[in-house]
Amino acid sequence: MHIVERVAGDFTPNNMIYHELQSFHLLPADSVEGRPPQDTDASLSSMAVFSQLVTAMQQQAPQSPQDIAAELLDAEDTARAAATAAQKRALDPLSTNADAAAKSTANVEQLRAYAAAAMGAFQSVPVPAATATASAPPSPLAPYTFTFFPHPVPVAVSVPYCSAHFCVMVNLKPIVPNHLMVVPIRCVGTVHGLTEAEVEDWGHVMRCTIDVLEELRLEQQQHSSAHGEASVSAPLLGNYSVAVQQGALAGQTVAHLHVHVIPFDPQGKLAGEPETDELEQQRRPPRTPATMKAETDALRPLFIKYAAAAAAAAASRKK
Repeated sequence: MHIVERVAGDFTPNNMIYHELQSFHLLPADSVEGRPPQDTDASLSSMAVFSQLVTAMQQQAPQSPQDIAAELLDAEDTARAAATAAQKRALDPLSTNADAAAKSTANVEQLRAYAAAAMGAFQSVPVPAATATASAPPSPLAPYTFTFFPHPVPVAVSVPYCSAHFCVMVNLKPIVPNHLMVVPIRCVGTVHGLTEAEVEDWGHVMRCTIDVLEELRLEQQQHSSAHGEASVSAPLLGNYSVAVQQGALAGQTVAHLHVHVIPFDPQGKLAGEPETDELEQQRRPPRTPATMKAETDALRPLFIKYAAAAAAAAASRKK
């Protein structure tokens, strides 16, 4: 896991080492169906340069803890690190936003109602005591909405899964197929803004998301093998980029905290940061609601299955 602090002027948004890695193919491009053949010598040369890059990085002398502290920590940083969890949560940019607080309450109500009305046995979202006296949830026929702050998102179109504190969203402009996002239900802007209960639930939802993506990967692998399309050995386990961009300098463009889960394509380029090129991301056309809903509908039963399995395993461990 790489955790990199971004400061003004260090790089343009999203311009990190992953961008350098993305210029290299792991496999010769002519082994990828639908792509024009490229010179094998050039591909091998590219891999050699990539290997040299990684080797040079690994051979750099490690910094001592004292050097790191002197370089990175000033008095303000030290004081911030010593702050309590509650004090850090108070620094979250959405913690004092009245609209975000109202939308957080609405998010809980909307997802609980949608789960009860549209997902049957799907795990409901409990309403916190502070909102128990709020207005009754909308009728099952109402258009449920989740606020990916500040953007309203139709739940039936974009949300295949929700837990007590998090939901999973399909992407409006995915980089690769099945590029998903894990988002706190409460309108939170930073990792520090999460409560302990939310952090624990976050881990469970991340694991469930990877389980679902693994099943999709294996299904695609079996389909390719059955149709003679598999040209390379598939990895035993899938590979994924999991990315959090916190703050504008790190490339965060939506105030609501979110985690990108991006499947890694061994026949393509390395999947690094969610947005490899700002202009390319802006030019990429958004998907239609019908396309997004089709993906959401396909994902929902898989999330139900793995969430139920995880709950049964947890119950068994408590016995």
